[in-house]
Amino acid sequence: MSKQEPNQEAGPFGIIYNQNTLHIVVLACLVIMVSVLLTGTISYFVTRDAALEKLKTKDMANIIDAIDSKIAGRIERAKETSLLLARDPAVISWILSGETDEVRGNIAKARLEEIYRNYDYANTFIVSAVTNQYWAEGARMIQVMSPTDPMASWFFSSLQSHKEVLLNIDYNSARQNTFIFVNALIGDAQKPIGVAGVGLSIKEFADEFQRYKYSQNSVIWL
Repeated sequence: MSKQEPNQEAGPFGIIYNQNTLHIVVLACLVIMVSVLLTGTISYFVTRDAALEKLKTKDMANIIDAIDSKIAGRIERAKETSLLLARDPAVISWILSGETDEVRGNIAKARLEEIYRNYDYANTFIVSAVTNQYWAEGARMIQVMSPTDPMASWFFSSLQSHKEVLLNIDYNSARQNTFIFVNALIGDAQKPIGVAGVGLSIKEFADEFQRYKYSQNSVIWL
């Protein structure tokens, strides 16, 4: 005596009944899958648009503010350093002596080296309006400034500006590179006897700028 499968009647009606059930289950699964895909797709685009909008309106602005504050802070500190160097009594006395006072000269050159070694400046300099000699860190006289040399125009422009501090983005032929120079007038701004200051590397600013990322593949240009 044979046993029948549970919930299945003998004959074709039972088979038709099971096939219909299978079709309903498959259809229900397809409906669920389509619904999940559709909901997921809509959620993705909504979330992406919201994230992009937040990035454009808030995050990017915050990133720019952070970068701006950091760079502005470095420039302000460079201004203060340049002014301290330009107002140093030893530097002023040395320049007035035509760079012949050896004692004052050693002090002035030591100041240049100290600032260069202990702070994040690409270079330090003192340029005399008495002899037109350009002194740099390492107690080096790297060139004599000439009014006919286009590369030296920044120096003579600074002297004629009568502004205590000037920022100048310039290519330095002696150093073979481009820097942000912070130029402070030595002595009376109306009758300056030279220019002293520090240089900030453009490349360092660009590298620092690029370290800020708001996504894995983001790129920021300076």
